[in-house]
Amino acid sequence: MKILLAVGLLALAGMSSADTIDLHTTAGSQCLHQYHDIDTSLPGMTVTMWAPQLAGSQGGISLSFSNDTALWTGTFYGSGIPTMLTRDVTGQQLTLNFTETWYRTLAGAGRARWWCYKWTLQAGLIIR
Repeated sequence: MKILLAVGLLALAGMSSADTIDLHTTAGSQCLHQYHDIDTSLPGMTVTMWAPQLAGSQGGISLSFSNDTALWTGTFYGSGIPTMLTRDVTGQQLTLNFTETWYRTLAGAGRARWWCYKWTLQAGLIIR
């Protein structure tokens, strides 16, 4: 019983040391599903994310921190669904969850017009 209690306390201690980072609202990058230099709850640190292009689609997602050259990658399942990302250098993992809105608009001019999506990150959370 004492061993079980000790293991439980160690697990809780590990959970309490998790680093939580809030992502602030920001507009996407033109017609691309990318967010560059997202302000965070940590002073002086920003985040950049690249997600699948089509609204409602599932696919690869990448994330980088301004204070680190490593790339974190994983699978994006949609707005509001937690995603597990793995650091390319060490294999560490973090959880990313964010909500966003989008709308479709015409881009270009004249005969060279196309439909694209404009994205806005509403809020997000990183737990590492």
